[in-house]
Amino acid sequence: LADEKQPCTYEEKLHYLKTHIHFCSITRNMRHSYLYSQKLVELIASQPNRIYEERADYVTSLNNLVLAASSIMKPDKTQDVFDKLQKAVIRFPSERHRIILGYNAMLNMYMKKGLFSEGRLYALEAEELLREYEEKIPAPVKIVLLYNLARIYFITDDYKYSNRVLNQLLNETAPEVMEDVQAAARILNLILHYELEHYDLLPYLLRRIYYFLRKRKRIYKLESILLRFFDTLLSVNVHIKSELIDVLKKMKSELEKITDSPKETAALEYYFAYLSWIESKIENRPFADIMKEKAVEIKYD
Repeated sequence: LADEKQPCTYEEKLHYLKTHIHFCSITRNMRHSYLYSQKLVELIASQPNRIYEERADYVTSLNNLVLAASSIMKPDKTQDVFDKLQKAVIRFPSERHRIILGYNAMLNMYMKKGLFSEGRLYALEAEELLREYEEKIPAPVKIVLLYNLARIYFITDDYKYSNRVLNQLLNETAPEVMEDVQAAARILNLILHYELEHYDLLPYLLRRIYYFLRKRKRIYKLESILLRFFDTLLSVNVHIKSELIDVLKKMKSELEKITDSPKETAALEYYFAYLSWIESKIENRPFADIMKEKAVEIKYD
């Protein structure tokens, strides 16, 4: 497998590329995943009869390419491949449920780019697909999709929709599946109810999160800081702005200290824009505006 020139037959090349894509997904090497996924799509497309015979593989390879392209911030390529993916599932209706993976990638990309209105359009389409094909969609894919939907609805101040989707995630999925995403969803639920000023509900939600994390048997620094912040909030009069701002500033300072850790930094950036949300509270500005400003700083290929 180390030598790309060794595979000669179509089947050998197919196996070679699939193996490397799987390895890249495990190691989270998205740049190499992008290269191998692109080669796999090209390989299958080079023999049109194979597209029909191996339509599940073809749709999956397009999904992998959308995910990889979005992860390394190639927006034009991501959109181009997603368009091909949409055409493929129209051609092969039996594979239509698989496009949910592509929608997850598109939602992530539009949130990274700060294009939240555009992302909402994909969110609404993805929800329709989820309702139609829920039984065919694997639990991990469903959990990630619901979490992404909750995030984009939250960012666009649609707390009602965000709350509905989070309730679906927390009540209809097994807590041991995708535990880190489940933990992030519980913290987002806490933030959501804080925004809704459901202050009486916060102690109960905190207890439930601590219970969940104890069962998971690990807690990240990020989670610890966020939960300590909400613990502190319970003893602070949120209507006294100076007290609240002091707590928020301390929380921001603590979060900034953990950016030296790659794992903690990844969680800060991937699961939710925690620092941007805190800044929005300190500066009394819309959360989405701060996220858009930071999105402008991202360099695209």
